[in-house]
Amino acid sequence: MHPREARAIAREAVPGSGEPTLIRLGSGLLNDTYRVDRDGCTFSMRVAVPSSQVSRLDREWQLEVLREAARRRLAPPLVCGDAERGFLVQEWVAGRPWPAASVRQAANIARMADLLHRVHELPQPDPALVRRPGAWIEHYAAALTVAGLAAPAAKLAAAAADRLASLEALPEPSFVVCHSDLHLMNLLECPLPASASGSLTLLDWEYAHVSEPFWDLAGWSANNDFSDPLLRGLLRAYLGRAPQAFEWTRCKLLIWLYDYVCLLWSELYLDSRDGTGPGSDADGMGRPGMGRPGIAARVQVLSQRLAED
Repeated sequence: MHPREARAIAREAVPGSGEPTLIRLGSGLLNDTYRVDRDGCTFSMRVAVPSSQVSRLDREWQLEVLREAARRRLAPPLVCGDAERGFLVQEWVAGRPWPAASVRQAANIARMADLLHRVHELPQPDPALVRRPGAWIEHYAAALTVAGLAAPAAKLAAAAADRLASLEALPEPSFVVCHSDLHLMNLLECPLPASASGSLTLLDWEYAHVSEPFWDLAGWSANNDFSDPLLRGLLRAYLGRAPQAFEWTRCKLLIWLYDYVCLLWSELYLDSRDGTGPGSDADGMGRPGMGRPGIAARVQVLSQRLAED
């Protein structure tokens, strides 16, 4: 989006009367992210990029989820949003991200499991926006083709198809609202007057949808490179018991599929950015993300991990 258009939206949507100051902090496949300062207050503003191709109905669904998540202190307060025009404004939340080592601490594994329970208890707006892993794969594979990029390697595509088939053969859990983009840049420890789990706030809900709860557990595990013992700890904390064999198998399949979806997303992102803009997709509060070099390095990690498994 052109800066003039973003500034016009900020003048209209961000509370206050003074001229807003915008800093463009991130650009993803779906949205540009800005920090907006106006009349001494700070906000985060997301504006859809023209190529996002997200429907108005999907944006309305996600806004409804985000509004309820904010009410339950799972997300920053929502100031306003317009699904038709593709923007939303949130209050800027004071908080700090976890250091990387924190995700491996037993206490924080338990806190994350509790947080995920609270996310998965969110009501599902009707009609539900359901996205199975196969749908994400089809979406990004098609987008790569449209962009004129190489199709996924035949060996990896076949491995994905095999795992999707194996997943279908297992008992399927009930579907819930999933955040679907769980990584350290999207988690803040906030000074809220609540319980330990209530002080954790999740940012960037633009990929929220309805899926099985293990999809979020798989995403957190994959993005933090969990070993099997750490994954077992997370599953035990989430389930309140040791996972059954089919649950363990299901989660391992989902981790591989999540990595594969991330690989496709990353390849599409790297092609869509020329490296001259502001880094990469920022987090939901407009704080800078991994940056283009970090995403390129992650592609190498994912490619190797998928090939070895």
